[in-house]
Amino acid sequence: MSLFQRCAYIVAEALDKIFLVAKFFCAIHATNTYLFSTALVQGPCMLFNFNLKGEMVLLDKISTPYGKVGPDDVIILRTPENQRKFATKRIIGMEGDNITYIVNPKNSDTTQTIAVPKGHVWVEGDKVYDTNDSRNLDLFLM
Repeated sequence: MSLFQRCAYIVAEALDKIFLVAKFFCAIHATNTYLFSTALVQGPCMLFNFNLKGEMVLLDKISTPYGKVGPDDVIILRTPENQRKFATKRIIGMEGDNITYIVNPKNSDTTQTIAVPKGHVWVEGDKVYDTNDSRNLDLFLM
């Protein structure tokens, strides 16, 4: 085997390995973007379901585009005040639902009813007295 043939063989083997690694990362990217991914959930607003120090959860990314989420589903969404941060909340109402909620649960039992507009959902944290959600932030687009 000549030197040129050996170099060509080594280059071909290296390219095979590089393409294999590239295919692997493409598959990981496609899976993470379109099928499912993982996230670390932490904080007090979902304390009764998730540990305060954090738990790893599997995120289903197929259900949302096909409208398969509904009331009582736990979702992860971007916070309106900082689009780089995420929050974990429970869907309480879908578009068209009338939601009656306690306006300020820390100070009174005053309730208010709101109709969820088209394309939005009403979300709340499970820890009602210590959470930022649709009661004091905004309705969330779906």
